[in-house]
Amino acid sequence: MKRRNYTRYIKFGWVLILLLLLVGFFATPGPAVNASKLTVQNKRDTVGLKAKVYLTQSTLKPLFQDRINQQIPVAVDAAINGIVNKLPGVNQGWAGQMARTLLSPSATLTQLTPQQDGLNATVHFSLYPNDPKPTDMHMLVKFSVLNASTVQVSAQPLNGSPALVNGPLTTIKVPVGQLNAINATPNCGDANLAIGLQVPVDLAQGNAQTQPNTQDSAQADSQASYVQPSAQAANSSILTHSTLADFSANRSSKHDNAVNSYIEIPADSLSTLGDNVGNIQLSRSLSAQNIQLNVQDSQMVVTADIMGSFLGAPVRLAKATTNILPAAQGGKLVLNVQDTQVTVAIVTFSQNSYNQQIQQLLNDKLGNALGGNFNVTSVSLGGNSPVSCAASDSLMLTGTANLQ
Repeated sequence: MKRRNYTRYIKFGWVLILLLLLVGFFATPGPAVNASKLTVQNKRDTVGLKAKVYLTQSTLKPLFQDRINQQIPVAVDAAINGIVNKLPGVNQGWAGQMARTLLSPSATLTQLTPQQDGLNATVHFSLYPNDPKPTDMHMLVKFSVLNASTVQVSAQPLNGSPALVNGPLTTIKVPVGQLNAINATPNCGDANLAIGLQVPVDLAQGNAQTQPNTQDSAQADSQASYVQPSAQAANSSILTHSTLADFSANRSSKHDNAVNSYIEIPADSLSTLGDNVGNIQLSRSLSAQNIQLNVQDSQMVVTADIMGSFLGAPVRLAKATTNILPAAQGGKLVLNVQDTQVTVAIVTFSQNSYNQQIQQLLNDKLGNALGGNFNVTSVSLGGNSPVSCAASDSLMLTGTANLQ
């Protein structure tokens, strides 16, 4: 009996010694490791990022107003012709000329209200300046997916209102990614319209920036990674000019600053991005595997298994948890690492010596990948966003979508 207890104590002692060695290994600060020396093995070089672009009323009203301004002369001319053509032929010429001289019609879009089947648009219509009896017209603007890159926009009169437009109105081209849905968003805070996209994200782009390089090249990469806002100003039109090109072909640059949108990246898309970062070789004997990226308690959390080897077989030595606060910098999503906790068995301690490398790597992989598609002005999590219908675990980017 005593021999059995003695053997048990020996086993427990060896386990305790091994645990202390592991804790000491991870807890002892090592020399700073440059992220350029970390080896990353992506599972896939390109992944599809599921995202929703929310457009606000302040964005949509000028776009629709431009289209209405184009439609009014055509609609009024058709109405005059319809009336004049019913007159005797001898009277048609002077009657048409008089009508066109006296009438100077205008229409102002005063309200856009999202509802389940589209946008309820109120248009204030006047036949001439200072018209004492202007008419309020109501029409329903509807959206449908025509194909993977085109949205069909149509309109129809509401509540017996005169038919200013009835039928196809225009198209919206989406020149990047794959369009999969578009719908109005009632009861969604600032958002009036949501465009669902599948945007390709090139994770391999960051690999070129994680290879050893000269100091000059590293500085150039750093400058490319964090473009100053002034350099982004030329792209400030984005959704207005590119995505809604058919609406805004005649808009000048003075309207660009009015464009506002919100981009929602759901939690499952974040997980997909994290999954495909792949394995990170920390040293000759250690690697980070099973990387997961999630949103918890108003911050982003990255977890990974720290793997080693024993007699040639992979062994899970510890679990690392890194807390991240997302922010916007130079039009890009920037991930700022706050702290890293390492858990060995039941012992948890801080291990922040790799924070800088983790931050640089994540920004190379995720921040730069998103930077080509979104011009970010601010970042929040779903519960803090003006878009009330966004999920509480989604990452919300405020700004404009760069679909060029």
